[in-house]
Amino acid sequence: MAARAAQMLKLVTFDPTGTLFRPAMEVGAAYLAVVAKHQQRLGGPPLPSEYEVSKAFHDSYRLQQLKHPCFGHDDDMPNRDWWEATARSTFLHTGMLPYFYDAFDEIYCEAFDGSRDGAGGFWTRNTGALECLAGLAGRGATIGVISNSDARYHDILHNLGLRTHLDFVHVSGETGWAKPDPM
Repeated sequence: MAARAAQMLKLVTFDPTGTLFRPAMEVGAAYLAVVAKHQQRLGGPPLPSEYEVSKAFHDSYRLQQLKHPCFGHDDDMPNRDWWEATARSTFLHTGMLPYFYDAFDEIYCEAFDGSRDGAGGFWTRNTGALECLAGLAGRGATIGVISNSDARYHDILHNLGLRTHLDFVHVSGETGWAKPDPM
């Protein structure tokens, strides 16, 4: 039965976060790793905990999604600006912004560029992801990504060696449609 079902596969879609790849570290740890490099040069008080930064990030992310859904698609807001507002809010809510205000753009660019580079340590490919995609392709299935994310996923999928196995990538930040659509 399973072999027959596998032969009948025509289309397989993934939401890649957690299935094909995952964050290499919690967002709080990622932000703190970037900030710590600059703190050595700039000084400032002790940094907040990883938990505090992660919580502030998730709160800021939710608020930004309410203000500008689909990563700012309908407002013609570039991805980089959407994420910058989220990062600035995170820094503000953790108390880091006043100490790193003059260096915020530099810190943000380093964090944003690292978050799009799958090979840069922010993301890691899940074990078996390549084999899964190759197996599906070998059965003739059309394989794609449908995700509530932004254009960075193209770079991440490419840099992790996954993009060549995909027939399409649709992200809400480019299409303006989130899943599930409430309509």
